Amino acid sequence: MASSDRERKLRQEAFLRAFEMRRRAREQPHAQLEAKFRELAESIERELRAFQSHIRELQKGTGPKPDFRLLRHRRRRPPEAGLPQPAVPPKGPLPLQGGAEAPLDFQ
Repeated sequence: MASSDRERKLRQEAFLRAFEMRRRAREQPHAQLEAKFRELAESIERELRAFQSHIRELQKGTGPKPDFRLLRHRRRRPPEAGLPQPAVPPKGPLPLQGGAEAPLDFQ
């Protein structure tokens, strides 16, 4: 009877060790993902703080000034420049014929 109790105890310990190893193997990817997620969250917070400080500097006027030389050479076009021209001539009376080449009759 003592040997069967001992065997049972050894089997239980072996089972528990295997169970513990499987549990650790299952938890390891979760721990790695949590570490990566934590690192990502920290980097996002750093970027957000830097962006907020940049916005505050721009609002106060103490930040870096924009280079106006780049803006000065920009081509300015009127707003209607991109509109297509009508394909039909405008309605209205036709211009009168004549001008410098028209014959002059004084009879």
